[in-house]
Amino acid sequence: MDKLKFRKPEKSNGLKVIGFLGRLAEPKGLHHLIDALAILNEDPKYYLLVGGTPKRKEHFEYEWHLKEKIEKLGLNGKVEFVGHVSNTTSFFSRINLLVFPSIVNESFGRVIVESIMADTPVIARKVGATSEILDDPMEKWIFSTTQELVEKIKYYFKSPDSYNLNNKQRFMEENFAISKVLPKIEAVLKK
Repeated sequence: MDKLKFRKPEKSNGLKVIGFLGRLAEPKGLHHLIDALAILNEDPKYYLLVGGTPKRKEHFEYEWHLKEKIEKLGLNGKVEFVGHVSNTTSFFSRINLLVFPSIVNESFGRVIVESIMADTPVIARKVGATSEILDDPMEKWIFSTTQELVEKIKYYFKSPDSYNLNNKQRFMEENFAISKVLPKIEAVLKK
């Protein structure tokens, strides 16, 4: 977590840069984020930065379909695929907001914690424990539909100060730091 804390924001030239970071595979839900970007496209300042790569044959097909969809929706020049991201801090420094659009109940969305700790707010789909990971019981930053995602993205860029990163970082340090998690894992293994 300490490695992620020292993010120095880059200038975005007024762009509203949304990020996705994860494997390029259908269960990760990137296609829904692209649908949201198409709705947001009325404002030319929205831009999507995609970090991640496909792994298997069906993932490469999915990537091809995504790029085809981007072209059909008129989003060429609004989406950038950067490939594998080995330095997540550098990736987070290029975006204003991360979207976690996964459509499956993942065991733990690590990128959510990494993003928050790198001073980058997150909006996440209501799957698995995302609400608990984000410490968002009122689900202010959780979405279920593409339209909800669009509304929450617009709201964030209209009122970025409404996202309380300090509280979320404190919660993550108290609950997900290795020094807190490791003793719990050891206790379970000892049983």
